[in-house]
Amino acid sequence: PIPPPLAAVTGVRGKMLLSTKRMKGSGARFCSSSALRAKEEYFSMCYCISSWFRLPEQGMDDYELLSRASGFLIARQDSEDEGVHIVTSAHVVHPFAFPNYYPLDEHAWLKFVTDRHVLTKFEIREREGGEVIFSMDLHEKVFRHESRDICVLHPENQKEFLKALRDLDGGTGAREHILKLENDEVAREKTEVMFVGHQIIEASGALQEQLPSVVAGSMMGCTPHGQAFAVTDSTLQMGMCGGPVLNARGLCIGATEGLVPADGPEPLRLCAAVITAEAVRSLLADVEMQLQDEFPPRS
Repeated sequence: PIPPPLAAVTGVRGKMLLSTKRMKGSGARFCSSSALRAKEEYFSMCYCISSWFRLPEQGMDDYELLSRASGFLIARQDSEDEGVHIVTSAHVVHPFAFPNYYPLDEHAWLKFVTDRHVLTKFEIREREGGEVIFSMDLHEKVFRHESRDICVLHPENQKEFLKALRDLDGGTGAREHILKLENDEVAREKTEVMFVGHQIIEASGALQEQLPSVVAGSMMGCTPHGQAFAVTDSTLQMGMCGGPVLNARGLCIGATEGLVPADGPEPLRLCAAVITAEAVRSLLADVEMQLQDEFPPRS
């Protein structure tokens, strides 16, 4: 079940088959300063995650688009070889686990979907136009946080995945961005941050695309439940969920969780909700313990 702190938060998710209303509002309550890096330096620090599903038992043999989100890479600590965790939004990968986001009276078909019906993909898109320049299917195992809307995925083969990233752009490694987590104390300060992700381009089904997007903001503080809030210089758009929230040093202070609704409590209306770095760190520690217990061990 979703804890009380999430009750007032709307997920910044795409329409897809899981349709939602676009969140309105100016959101222009913060004006960024020169403390942050130039926006161009942040664009490539985030990736696209898409989920697809099929229901053979219902006569649906081909995969169809389920939802889209943003995600980022964190280095694995438990492996002798190089490896990464892929962090993203759980409600996009496993929507059936979030009935408060997707009421069954509106999405009756979702009751037939389980984890064995879902395929997730990792994508890199061009900044201009959003064309997919890299795509790879991910391992079927999904590690979800017990209370926050976040999960961890992995490539089927770590070495092949990282080599493929490094080989892009002529082998410069410009597309490989493995982030480091910041201390949660930063979220309690009025730290200027950049929300990095991919906004949805209005369309439906597999034709729906994403464009890299960055939005500047300032942290307002955090709760004891691993959730923080930030005011932004424009309202976050659909598709930004799961993307990293970065400070001027390029360190990750958390992941975008959603948007407080326009009728939410003041002064949080239309503010961004953030899953703190400590909540992400806690999930990663649990994931690494579980990976150590896997047999056969994952490459």
